Amino acid sequence: MAQARQLLIGSDDTIEWVAGRVGFESAPHFHRTFRRVHGSSPGAWRRQHRERLVERGATAEQPPLRAGARHTKMRPNEHSRS
Repeated sequence: MAQARQLLIGSDDTIEWVAGRVGFESAPHFHRTFRRVHGSSPGAWRRQHRERLVERGATAEQPPLRAGARHTKMRPNEHSRS
C-alpha cells in the first residue's frame, strides 16, 4: 500500500493503472482493499492528501519531509507505463 500511496500522490495516473502497477489484477479489489486499510477510497484519499500538500506549500513531486526522513529520488522510468 505504501507504493500505491506514493503513486496516488505523485502521479496523475488513473486509479486502475495504479492498482495494476502495485500488483492488483482487479481494480475493484484494489478499491475494497484500499478502503479497508485507509478508511477511504483511493480517489478520495488522493484528493485529501494533495490538498494537504498544497496547504503545506509542497508539490506532489516534492512532498514535505518528516523529521529525520531522507528524500530519495525515483528513477524516471518508475512512473512510466509499461
